[in-house]
This record gives sequence, C-alpha cells and structure tokens, in this order.
Amino acid sequence: MIALPDLDPARPPCSHAERAGAESLAASLSGLGLQVHIDTLRAATSPTWGPLLRALMRIWAVALIAAYRPIPAIVLASLSILAGLPSVAALIRFVPLVGHTTQNVVAKIEGTDADARPVVVTAHIDTHGPAGALMGKVRFSLGALLGWAALATAIAGRPGLPVWRFTTVIVAIEALVTIVWLARRELTVIGTMPDDNTSGLLTLVSIATMASAQRPLRDVWLVGSGAGTSGGQGLTAFLRAHTEARQAWVVEIDALGAGEVVASPFPARFPRPGTPPPLIRAVVAAARQTGDPLTVRRVRRPHSDARAALRLRTSAIALTGGLHPPAAQSVPDAGNVERAARVVDNLARSTV
Repeated sequence: MIALPDLDPARPPCSHAERAGAESLAASLSGLGLQVHIDTLRAATSPTWGPLLRALMRIWAVALIAAYRPIPAIVLASLSILAGLPSVAALIRFVPLVGHTTQNVVAKIEGTDADARPVVVTAHIDTHGPAGALMGKVRFSLGALLGWAALATAIAGRPGLPVWRFTTVIVAIEALVTIVWLARRELTVIGTMPDDNTSGLLTLVSIATMASAQRPLRDVWLVGSGAGTSGGQGLTAFLRAHTEARQAWVVEIDALGAGEVVASPFPARFPRPGTPPPLIRAVVAAARQTGDPLTVRRVRRPHSDARAALRLRTSAIALTGGLHPPAAQSVPDAGNVERAARVVDNLARSTV
C-alpha cells in the first residue's frame, strides 16, 4: 500500500518527484503480484505553458501590427487561435525546455470473460498547485476572442484607424494581464499534501487488492497516468499504444476529497462525444449494489483523463469529489478511497 509519506506534496509533471510517485505506485502494484510496466512518453512540464505561449503570440502579433508587418502578425495571431485546440496544444511537448519525459504505470488484471467490455481505471500521478484555478472558462474564451480580434486587425492592414488602434490596445492589455496571472499561479508553492491526486493512486491500489483476491468478469487495466494536469498526454499515449483498450469503459479517479463522491459525466462537444448513457447507468448500478448513494452530477475540472479519452472516442466518466464538509481534512479520506474502489470493482464484475 502507498503510504502518504512516500509521496512528495508537489509532483509537477515530468519532475523527479512525479517519477518517484510512479515508482512507488509500481512497487505497490507489483507487491500484489501484478505484472507492471512503466511506459515513457513526452509531455508538457506544466499546464501554464500553453496559455502563456498563446498570450505571448497575441502580444507579438499586435506589436507587429503596430510596426506595419501584417504577414508575420497574421501568422502569430493564427497560431494563437490554433493553439487553443487540444490536439494542437499537445504539440508543445516537443518544444525544448517546456516539454520533457514522463511515465505511465500500467498493470492489467485478466477477467474471466474475454468477450466482456474491459474497464480502464486511470488516476494521474502528478500534481500542480494552480491546476484547480489556472484559467477560468471566461478568461480562456476572452483570450480566444481577442486572438480573433488581433487576426482581424492584421488582415485589415490599417492599424492607424481608431477602431483598430483601440483593438490592439485591448489585446495587448489582456495578454499582459494573462501573463502576470499565469506567472503568479506558476510560482505558487505547495506546502501541504493536496488531494490531486493521491486519493486516485490509493484507489488504484485498493482496486488491485480486490481484483487480485478474486478475478473480475472483465479485464481491468490500471493506469497511473503521467502529466495528467498538463493535457492528459499520459492516458492519450496509453490508449494509442493499446488499441484493444479503445473499446473499454474508462473510469477516471480524481481528487475524491473528504466529502461527497460524484460520478461526473461529460457533455458532448463537437466533434468529441459525451459520456454514453449505458456507462452512466452501469456505474450507478454498481454503486447501488454496494449501498453507495453515488450522485451523478457534472463537476467542472480544468484537467481530466476522461476528457482525453473522449477525444479519442473512448467511453469515459470520472469519479471525483463533490461537496466538502465545513471541516474537511486536507489529506485523502480513506473512506472515499474504498467507496470508489468498490464501485469500480462491482462495475468490473457486472454483466451489463
């Protein structure tokens, strides 16, 4: 079992602390008799780099507009817009200094029915201090809108007109504010153990313990994903490498907290599908079999392995924390860990 002192309170993506967390998880799963693989991949070292580079491109675009250089301004403004797409933003991992290697910890438990749909249980290993409040939806949308405004100004090619001059000033001010905001968040120091995502790692070990004692009906993949907070590249790489898991049900365990546990489905966002109703019903039925009053409610989170799975059209849902009691403890609640583990264990044994 992973003990809390074995995990550093801060485990940034691609860091030595994240690697140590992966090794601790691998050792715990190996101790239960599972064959564990550690797969190396490349990912961004922080969720900050994407929005930071987009803001920098907007500033350079308006600077080039003011210098009457429309062609490079159009290129930079266009890149700032395209970089907001997850598939394009993921390419930042190949940029030196802001991209580095991370690792997935993968173990598979064979089920008794080879024809049953498998279950992939994922929990990200890394932590990131400002990951819970990095870029709000309004701020992200405003940046995208002003990227289009910078592009329109560059295409117009007449920055001396009052309307375009006003537009470039607004774009520059917003980009500067965003850079300062991101720098402040990036420099936040984690002083206490956050539940992002220690409870998920403990749940993986608990599921492995139950499944090792009695084989489930379905194949169960346990994935401790790397760099989950900086774009979900760990789970994306896993699904691309293991095509047989693309037809699985993905259940993400993330920050269960010390209060309510919620099954959080995802709405459809073109071209990405949402969480399919059969998966929601199967998770609820598995919870009811344990007597767990699991709530189904969408919980907005800035990073999600389940969302990364849906981009690849793999069915996914998240188990995460909901409402917190007034005196919630700052460390993962062992009760919530066991609740989530039993729900997933029942799902792996269901015939739905």
